[in-house]
Amino acid sequence: MSVWPRLPAAALAISCALSLGGCPRPRPLPPPPPPVVVKKAPKVEPPLQDVTLQMGLEAAWDGEYALCFKYAKTAITISADDLESMELMMRCGRASGVLGDAERWVREAYAARMGAPVVRYGLAIASLLRGDAAAAEKLLERLAEEAPVAAYQGAIAASLADDWATADRLAAAYVKARPNDPDARALQTEVACVVDVARCGAIEASIADDSEDEWVRLGAALASDVVTPRAKLSRLSKEADAIHAAAYSDALAVTAAVREGGDPGVVGVRSPRSGRREPGPGVDLVTEARPMSKLPFATRVAQSVAINDANVPNYFGRLLALFPTDFSTYAVAVRSERSLPFARAFLEEQGSGRWRVYAASWLVTSEQVCDLTNSMSWKDQGPLASSIRRRCDVALDKKQGRALADARLTVTPFGVFDVRAAIEGEGAVRDAIALEALARRIAKMAPGSQLVVDALWAAAEAGHKKAPALFQEALVLSGYDPTLVRRLLKRLVERSDWKAVRATLPPALAEAPSDAFLNGVQAELLMQDGKHDAALPYLTRACSSAKARRDTDLLGTTYNDMWSALPKAKDKNAKDAAMKCLKGE
Repeated sequence: MSVWPRLPAAALAISCALSLGGCPRPRPLPPPPPPVVVKKAPKVEPPLQDVTLQMGLEAAWDGEYALCFKYAKTAITISADDLESMELMMRCGRASGVLGDAERWVREAYAARMGAPVVRYGLAIASLLRGDAAAAEKLLERLAEEAPVAAYQGAIAASLADDWATADRLAAAYVKARPNDPDARALQTEVACVVDVARCGAIEASIADDSEDEWVRLGAALASDVVTPRAKLSRLSKEADAIHAAAYSDALAVTAAVREGGDPGVVGVRSPRSGRREPGPGVDLVTEARPMSKLPFATRVAQSVAINDANVPNYFGRLLALFPTDFSTYAVAVRSERSLPFARAFLEEQGSGRWRVYAASWLVTSEQVCDLTNSMSWKDQGPLASSIRRRCDVALDKKQGRALADARLTVTPFGVFDVRAAIEGEGAVRDAIALEALARRIAKMAPGSQLVVDALWAAAEAGHKKAPALFQEALVLSGYDPTLVRRLLKRLVERSDWKAVRATLPPALAEAPSDAFLNGVQAELLMQDGKHDAALPYLTRACSSAKARRDTDLLGTTYNDMWSALPKAKDKNAKDAAMKCLKGE
C-alpha cells in the first residue's frame, strides 16, 4: 500500500528533491464544462386567419350562419388570398340570405385585383350556389390550373349541368393535384359511377384490396353503391383515423353501427373544424386550398335518422342551407321521410333551372317523374336527363318504356342511372327472367355493386320461379344487410315458412348482432321451442337496441315477450339483465 497520501507536505517535498527521478508533476485539472444553456423552443402560434376560419366552421356546424359569415369575412381580411375562407363566406352568406351582399363586398374590396384567384373562386362559388352551373363551370375550369380546388368545384358544377364528361375530367385533375385526399377519390368515384358502371366496379374492387392505398378505399367506400360488410366498415374507419381523415372515420363508424343494429349515437361525430388539420405558416392558400367538407353534416343526418332523433329536420336543414346544389344533399334526404318535405319545398322555391330538375329526380316517385320532363329542353341529353325520360316513358307506357330503357344498355359505356331505369322498367312489366339476366350482366362488370342485389331482389319479387333462391342470393351478396333481412323475414313469417326463417337468422345475426328486430324474431323462435332461458338474452339485446333507436313499436312488442318469458325462465342472471332493461336501468 502506498504511503504517499499519509506523509506531511514538507516531508513529501524533501523526499522528492533527494530522489533521482524527482516527483511527478501533478496533472492540471480539466477546465469546468461550459454552462448548459437550455433554449426554449419558440412558441409557434397558429395563424390568426386559420383560427378565425375554424371558428367560422364551428359556427356553420351550429347553424349560426350570420356569425359564420362574419368570421369567414374576418379571416379573408387577415389573409386576402385564402380560398377556403372565401368559400365559407359565400356558403354562409347564402345560408343567411346575404349572398348578394357578399359578392358586392368582394368586388369592392378587390377592385384593384379582380383577376386574383381568390376573387374568381369566390364569384364562381356564388354562381354555383345560385344554381348557375354553366357560368360557374366556365369560371372554375379556367381557374383549375392555378387553384386545384377549383377543379373539384368545377366537377360539381358540371354535374349540375348534366355534363358528366367534363365532370369526369375535372375530377381526375383534382385527384392528380391532391392524390392523398379522400374527398378527391370520393368525387372521382361518384362521377365515374354515373359515367361507366364497369369503371365504377373497378373502383369498388379497391375496397377489398389491401394493396390499394387507403385514400382510394375510403373514397370508394362512401361514394359508390358497393356493399361493405360491418367488419370492413369498422376497419376502414380505423384507417381513416390513422391518416387524420376524421370526417370519413366518423361516417364509416356510424354506418357500421347502423348495420350492426347498435346505437349510432355513441359515435361522436366531429365538426368540420375538428377534422381539419391546421395548415401552418407559410402554406400557399391558393394551391393548397381544400373544399369545405359536407360529409360531417351528412353523417350527423344519417346518425339522427338511425336513432329517430327529432332534430333530423334541423340537421338536414343545415346541410341543405350550406350545400343546396350538391346532388348528394338530396340523396341524403331520400333516407328520411322527415327530410323529404324540406328538400321538396326548397326546390319548389327555386323556380326553373336544369339543376333543380335534376336534383328533384332524386326525390320524385315514378308517378311524379313525368312532371320534370316539362322543364327540360330537347338539348338535355346527359345521363340524368336520359334516365328521367326513360322513367317517364315507363310510367306512361310500361312496355315501350321498358324497351327504351333496355335499349340504352346496348350502348356502352352506361352508368348507374341507366341501370336503375332499366331495373324500374323490367320491374314494371314484372319480367323476372330479364331482371335476373340484368343482374348477371352487371355482376360481371361490378360484382360488389348494390345494383346486382337490387336486380336480383326485383326478380324475386316479380314472381321468379326460383324466388327463394334469388332472395337468399341477394342476401349473401349484400352481406346480409339488415334492411333486406327484415323485409325477407316479414315475408317468410307471413307465409309461416319457419324453416326458412331459422336458416336465415344465424348469418343475419352474425352481421347485425344487436339488431332489435332480428333478436326479437330469434327470441320468439326459442320461446316456441320452450327455451325461455335462451330467449331472454336475445330479448334483452332487442330491448336495448329498440331503446337506442327510439323504436316504440318494436320496444312494445319486446316488452310483451319479456313479460311472457320471465315467469318461465330459471336463469337468474338472464332474468336480472332483462329486468334492468324493463326498468330502464
